[in-house]
Amino acid sequence: GIQSGPCEEQLVRLDEQCNEKTYKVGVMYCRAGQQTEEEMYNNEEGGPAFNEFLDVIGQRVRLKGFNKYKAGLCNKNDSTGLYSVYSDFEGNEIMFHVSTLLPYTPNNRQQLPRKRHIG
Repeated sequence: GIQSGPCEEQLVRLDEQCNEKTYKVGVMYCRAGQQTEEEMYNNEEGGPAFNEFLDVIGQRVRLKGFNKYKAGLCNKNDSTGLYSVYSDFEGNEIMFHVSTLLPYTPNNRQQLPRKRHIG
């Protein structure tokens, strides 16, 4: 069999100590026919099926004053949007960074502020 050495044992211990229960997930809306990242980042709103999908994966939360896991979104001055989608699944907090809920910047084809949050 394969024997594990001190390095592998330390990695296992480190992994067991890491009890991170918070997750950030980027969600982008892609309209029919869109092929480029730039096109997707420039969608200002999602279609009915996309919005239904968001309702399935979590609940829409008002960011201002939100006091749970924010994953880098602002809860003070609406600078990262009014709403986002959040879920607490079996003690795991998940904040979804949704492209159509992040602020849209006119005349900025790359939508860098959105890209910064989604990746």
